[in-house]
Amino acid sequence: MLNKRDLLIITGVRPQYIKAKALVDAFARYSMSLPNIHVLNIAQHYTKDISTNIIEDLQLKVNCSLTHDHNVSPNTMISESLIGIEKYVKNKINNVPVFLVFGDANPALVGCIAGIKMGGDVIHVEAGSRRDKLEQEDLNSRMIDSVADLKLCVSYSAYYNLIKEGNADNTIITGDMAYEYYKNRQDFNVEDMVSSESVLVTLHRPQNMNQECVDNIVVAILKNDFKAIWITHPRIEKYIVKHRVNKYIDFLSPQSFTNIISLLKRCAFLITDSGGLSREAHYFKKYVLMRRDLGGWPELKSKGCMINIGKSYSDINKGIEWYKVKRDEYIDENVFYRKNGVSKGINAINSILNNNCDKYI
Repeated sequence: MLNKRDLLIITGVRPQYIKAKALVDAFARYSMSLPNIHVLNIAQHYTKDISTNIIEDLQLKVNCSLTHDHNVSPNTMISESLIGIEKYVKNKINNVPVFLVFGDANPALVGCIAGIKMGGDVIHVEAGSRRDKLEQEDLNSRMIDSVADLKLCVSYSAYYNLIKEGNADNTIITGDMAYEYYKNRQDFNVEDMVSSESVLVTLHRPQNMNQECVDNIVVAILKNDFKAIWITHPRIEKYIVKHRVNKYIDFLSPQSFTNIISLLKRCAFLITDSGGLSREAHYFKKYVLMRRDLGGWPELKSKGCMINIGKSYSDINKGIEWYKVKRDEYIDENVFYRKNGVSKGINAINSILNNNCDKYI
């Protein structure tokens, strides 16, 4: 049998750092022998607050972090990252590794392209997840799934998407691999949650970086007698300046992973445009108002845990009214959890690393 290959995990945004940490810990828990794992940070998030600090808080060992100029274009970031990955593989790894990517953000696409061009196998975690065909991320996910050698799905609906696309070979339904990591943390305990009347707000997508959207969210929250904790993003600073004097809204700089857990446990509900944070809110049985016209996790929508809201005051107010009706309903299970799913995923990854797996389900 050929020697066991190295595993190169590509990250670059906050949800990917969390999933990388979860995966590395899962290998230690379920694998008889640990592979040589390399974590490479493409650093699509360009500030220390939303990259380095989170990695350090997670205690995630990163072997290499790339750097880019501030506000570099996506195409430039992708091309620079491909060169950086190739240099790292040639200088630090003695074989063609297996490339593992998460989700649908640009770092996943970069890792997939690098893997294909360098002749390596590609593993896609969160394969089959489809949200909005008009979004670039959805296209990224479809492209990765079309060439991935192993596809790990968070839900049956993601698996069914692959079936409909004729692309369900070599697929395993693992559930959310990050959820197990959360459950094993000492600060996860959902029994000690104390819900406040504060709304947790985060926005980072370009379509929400405008004064109208920010003003309408602030007004809707206050008119419904809630307070708010707003975790800011570098892009949104100029739109929140006039609201910083409001004593009912606490604007915070980007927070550590540990602090996010604490804020999620204490908030009444979440207003966000983040797919990753909306799923984390579900871990803590919190309802989510997704500030995107389309998109978000269909699994959360079907469970009645999340709705999409527009950017008008009327749309946001309707969303808050929806929460008021729903808040006394108990969210009794995690829609992404699959018993033994993580261990099955680790076994399949090990099979690829060992060059001895032709079929995974």
